[in-house]
Amino acid sequence: MSDRCRAFFALPLPPPVLASVERFSADLRRVCERRGITGRWCKPEQLHVTLKFLGYVERSAAAGLAGTLARRAAKLAPITSGLAQLTAFPSTRRARVLVVRLSDPSGAATKLAAQLEDDAATLGVPREERAFVPHLTLARFKPPVDVTELLEPVTVPQDPVELGVLRLYESRLRPEGSYYAVLAEARLGH
Repeated sequence: MSDRCRAFFALPLPPPVLASVERFSADLRRVCERRGITGRWCKPEQLHVTLKFLGYVERSAAAGLAGTLARRAAKLAPITSGLAQLTAFPSTRRARVLVVRLSDPSGAATKLAAQLEDDAATLGVPREERAFVPHLTLARFKPPVDVTELLEPVTVPQDPVELGVLRLYESRLRPEGSYYAVLAEARLGH
């Protein structure tokens, strides 16, 4: 095993919301297939809200990152959110990634992402240049595709989402797609 791993901080979805998003994503996939749009769809167990991608870090740093995770989680109550909008990055006309944006009415997810960004910077991890947008990645497209017509008639499930766990994941790259292993976990507010 390598001395380095690809790591990121994220908020996993609670099981009831995960099941709802899984059904929604499966329906979207069928619509895409009927329209000849092919992509790599995320497996349900991969769905999460990424707060900070760390890139490759030394495995020896994992204990420090786990400590950061525990400190941040202890100071924050569970985050109340909701599924807000189906969209694409960088745009709907040249979609590389199909996502569901989450609402962040209290700003708690955005604040936590900024704090983790600061914590990671002290470890030498480069800062993200793009603004944080809480979202779930549903699919990736290569080459980019126009999904504008696909998005117009779609309404995302209106489930309330309570994000109550903060995790440090390792992303293991495999030919069939990424696999995420939990390196550390803490409940928010504990």
